[in-house]
Amino acid sequence: MDKKIKNIIEKYITFEKSFNQKLAIVIVANVESLTQNFDDYENTSVLSEYYTVDEFETISITYKKLGYEVFCFFSEDDFMDAIINQKIKTNKKLLVINSAQTGIYIGRKSLIPAFCDHYKIMHTGSNPYVVSLCRDKFHTNAIINSFVDYHLNTYLFHKSKKWLNNIKPQIDERVIIKLNGESASIGLTTDNIIYYKGQESDNYIYSLSEKYNQPIIVQQFISGYEVELPIIISNINTALFPAGISHNGNIYIGDYILDYSSRYNHLYDFYNLNEYNTELTLKLMQEASKISQILGMEGFCRIDFRIDNNNQYFVSDIACNPHITKDSSFAYIFKEMGYSYSEMFSCLIGCTLTNYYKSLQ
Repeated sequence: MDKKIKNIIEKYITFEKSFNQKLAIVIVANVESLTQNFDDYENTSVLSEYYTVDEFETISITYKKLGYEVFCFFSEDDFMDAIINQKIKTNKKLLVINSAQTGIYIGRKSLIPAFCDHYKIMHTGSNPYVVSLCRDKFHTNAIINSFVDYHLNTYLFHKSKKWLNNIKPQIDERVIIKLNGESASIGLTTDNIIYYKGQESDNYIYSLSEKYNQPIIVQQFISGYEVELPIIISNINTALFPAGISHNGNIYIGDYILDYSSRYNHLYDFYNLNEYNTELTLKLMQEASKISQILGMEGFCRIDFRIDNNNQYFVSDIACNPHITKDSSFAYIFKEMGYSYSEMFSCLIGCTLTNYYKSLQ
């Protein structure tokens, strides 16, 4: 299995090298202190989704070390202005690496993919529809529940509509409460794991919905293990090994979750689940590959799971544009497989270019 995955990765790396001199990389990213004039939440800031200056410099330098001419933009407005007014001076084809999502409006991460598609510019990641779909936790959950073996009891609450179809948790059901349209654990604290108590819980859920101005997804809480499973999707759907989440040296994390504080401050470590449970690893890889195909994801993607004490696994989150910083699960698994940080970037470019082969001729 490891050899098969490596063969695919190395094909992408080889493919990237064959077009290296024909491309210029355009990075569109939100960076702390460099991205200006954005809306934000009061307590759990969208800055958890932004790169630090050091992280961004490491990424841009890595592309330069691969031999690329690199153009950097810290807001969607600046990038779109540069394209519309032809401010990027190069005779090379552009490949956009996008992680920008300025603001707090629904669907914001689809703006750059949609813009690039309109102007026929190559970009990494999924198409605009899939990007927005995968940001909606309730909708993606409803779709994949038709195909997966284990389902989480799932409910949707909106401040104006209350419980969808008046379906709500049972009294004393243990649940976790999440913002339906956010990632990077925005709005998620340890207070969001509760035993449902009817109106008392409804009041708390209502306050979150009002505060963040969006629906709230409420799901059965799974105590046990958590993993992040990276996937590379192009003409071949390739699931990598799951990166387990450990806390204080323990791979069994029980009720621990990657809430806003834990994720923002990276208060956790990774381990290779395949070294502990090969059978479960294979099942998770197959499941993640199936889910990503159902949703139509492309490029570097990630499916997260919670796993109970009986090795039953449940999809807890979906990321169609996950971080690729040095402390990310993507970087961890590539390193575990013997690849350098720059080779991971080479793979990202290579798998992206396979979708644009005709336009490269």
